[in-house]
Amino acid sequence: MRHKKKKLKFNKTQAHRDAMFRNLTTSIIEHKKVVTTLAKAKAVKPMVEKMITLGKKVNEFKDDPAKALHYKRQVFSYLKTRNSATVLFDEIAPKFQNREGGYTRIVKLGFRKGDGAPKALIEIIEE
Repeated sequence: MRHKKKKLKFNKTQAHRDAMFRNLTTSIIEHKKVVTTLAKAKAVKPMVEKMITLGKKVNEFKDDPAKALHYKRQVFSYLKTRNSATVLFDEIAPKFQNREGGYTRIVKLGFRKGDGAPKALIEIIEE
């Protein structure tokens, strides 16, 4: 039975799935939006939200360098590029400092021409 099994497998191994989500998260943070399939967009949304929350905590604990460093290291361990972490800390996190969640939105875009898969745009909202 699949009770309480929330994550989708996408017919990939665990390592491939983890790499795919890390790459998608990094791209969303760098470019502010990405077009992908609806299922992948729904699956990656919590990870992007978690990274933005960690970025907010880095800005929140600027007076306590040990905590700020801890949260920075968590972000660096997940994101692929230093550039994406810089964008997260300098541009995205300060924008959402007074917001409790809901940093991303998913917009349905219709179906892909080749295989009919539902496409979606996942983007970081502008405040």
